[in-house]
Amino acid sequence: LYFFLRFHDSRLRNDAHDDPHEKKSWSLYGISFVFFICALLSKTVTCTLPAVLLLICWWKQGRIGKESVLFTLPFLAAGLGFAYQTAWMEQFIAGARGPEWEFSFFDRFLVAGRALWFYIGKLAWPFPVIFTYPRWNIDDTLWWQYLYPFSFLLLILVLWCLKNKIGRGPLAGVLFFAGSLFPALGFFNVYPMRFSFVADHFQYLSCIGIIALFSAGVVRAAGKKISQAAVVLLALFLIFLANLAWSQGPVYKDSFSLWTDTI
Repeated sequence: LYFFLRFHDSRLRNDAHDDPHEKKSWSLYGISFVFFICALLSKTVTCTLPAVLLLICWWKQGRIGKESVLFTLPFLAAGLGFAYQTAWMEQFIAGARGPEWEFSFFDRFLVAGRALWFYIGKLAWPFPVIFTYPRWNIDDTLWWQYLYPFSFLLLILVLWCLKNKIGRGPLAGVLFFAGSLFPALGFFNVYPMRFSFVADHFQYLSCIGIIALFSAGVVRAAGKKISQAAVVLLALFLIFLANLAWSQGPVYKDSFSLWTDTI
């Protein structure tokens, strides 16, 4: 997460020019690339960062310029390389292949849609927190299971249609969330999905999009002056989250504690 944020900080500093013809800083560009490689070495899910950069360009400028695409290409190449290596290791080293991963495209589509709403739900109400959540029974012949992916697609469509009225921020936040989660949505074989299609740590990076969107909405709704009641409510909410995190700690004391709590 540290390298993820440092990467974005250096890239945004390099792009912070009012004059589009102003020369970019190659030193900042190099630093951002180093931070990106460090992020990939820490967690390859950060391979989505080049797409995030282009999304930020669209959010701030309303378009994605040719220069932005060209500057992103080296990052995209590095990200794809690390992503391919991780996918190969998951299948041939970790063993993420066989009958447990024989899903059709529609099965994976259903898993992805349900996972997206699951993570949003966990952000809204993070209880209970389980190390290994129950594995869903996916059946592409059940019509109601299609409500998950299609309702999320409908949300994106609505935000797109409203972007001129409410701004591009809400759509950018949702796309950031879904795009950063994409590697863990079930379209690629990942060994933990033998036991569960979802895990809390899968959304450590992607939840930034929803949290930022929620925070911006609260600030905008409160106006220029936030009431004391709102401050108290937010403080109580943070205390609740801190207590929940603290109470979860003993679960990871040892293997016996972890699996006893999980079962």
